[in-house]
Amino acid sequence: MSLGTAFKKRMLAVNMGNKELSEKTGIPLRTINNILGETTKAPSINIATRMAHALGCTIDDIVNDAESNTNYETIDTIAAHHDGDWTEEELDEIERFKEYIISKRGK
Repeated sequence: MSLGTAFKKRMLAVNMGNKELSEKTGIPLRTINNILGETTKAPSINIATRMAHALGCTIDDIVNDAESNTNYETIDTIAAHHDGDWTEEELDEIERFKEYIISKRGK
């Protein structure tokens, strides 16, 4: 399953539409639509994290949902994107995400 599909699955589970997700995260609706429609296959970690939090989960939860058909190169690309300053909490979450991805490479 792709990240876009994993996000859509989570949105269905919490009964949230694209517009509401956009409003809760402050992410433009077009960006949300591009991620969900997989035009954007590797959103920045900041955007993916904001989406996950608005859906009541973590980026790890989304990645775990997508894991069955994970393309690790795509996940590495997501983790490599940085678009802004990070809080200490976000940096900790990014580090945990990075460690999780690295741990999956050997499996």
